[in-house]
Amino acid sequence: MKISTPAFPTWVGNQDMAPGMTLRVYIATAALQGFCANHDMDKITIGQAADWAFRMADEMIKVSNK
Repeated sequence: MKISTPAFPTWVGNQDMAPGMTLRVYIATAALQGFCANHDMDKITIGQAADWAFRMADEMIKVSNK
């Protein structure tokens, strides 16, 4: 799944736009915050938590595109 529209683009000067984070990264960040707040992080690796967060973001984007 490729999401190309940035969630928070930033205008630099009058013409150039610096891309912000993608919607996928924004959703994954929010999901990861909730995950970490509600799970014992001694029992899971950061990589496992990040994988879960991106899978959650992908599913949320799929549902919103229906």
